[in-house]
Amino acid sequence: MVKIDSHAHLLTLITDKKIPAETLFGDMLYNGVTVCVNVILSPEEARGRATLDNTCRDTGISLFHIAGIHPHDASKWDSDDSWIRDIAPDIVAIGEVGMDLHYDFSPPDKQEKIFRRMVELAIELRKPLVIHGRKAESRIFDIINEYKGIEDRVLFHCYTGDAVTARRIFDRSWSVSLPGILTFPDAEEMREVLMMSPAGQLCFETDSPYLAPVPHRGKVNTPAHVADIYRFAAQLTGLPLPVWEERALQCFERVFGRGIG
Repeated sequence: MVKIDSHAHLLTLITDKKIPAETLFGDMLYNGVTVCVNVILSPEEARGRATLDNTCRDTGISLFHIAGIHPHDASKWDSDDSWIRDIAPDIVAIGEVGMDLHYDFSPPDKQEKIFRRMVELAIELRKPLVIHGRKAESRIFDIINEYKGIEDRVLFHCYTGDAVTARRIFDRSWSVSLPGILTFPDAEEMREVLMMSPAGQLCFETDSPYLAPVPHRGKVNTPAHVADIYRFAAQLTGLPLPVWEERALQCFERVFGRGIG
């Protein structure tokens, strides 16, 4: 089986944290992480993906990209989504997009306007949605439900919402992805979401360079550390590690498409 990091900011690790791509990919392989989804949030990052692809080639790692307008950037967005359209053949989803009512980087009305634009773009391009939602999961759920054409290809990344909303997401046949927060001592509700998740509707992610899991908490996070999240889930639930690897693969293929994992 394989371990998948369903959400990582690789270009941030390379440009801001000064970690060479070769090191990132080598550490992934050492820890059995052979599938990774890289997040692209700007035209500059879109141009940088080629370097990533070239470095990753022949490593044995399957690297995929998603692209979208982050809700934090809603206030400064100039309404240009042409760069996303330009790379549409090279991305597997629109994301991370949504609403964030925890931070005050952009007014909620602007966030919702741009999120609706991204939902419409996903439908037009026939792409899944990867959701960023903080203290807005229920509102995001209701907005997506207004549209036809999304079906079950929705992944709530870095899910930190409550178990009640998680149940609505699962019942709608959508999926969630859990980050390293799962390993933190005070993450009881996130662990409840893990325990209640249906098979094939839960992924794991690092959201690196952020949210490093125990025992790396407080350090720069990298995709290799998703292995620690898998191990924690296995220990917490008593289910063997290969079971969680298989479930995560099923979720990955459910959202992004059969056979690409």
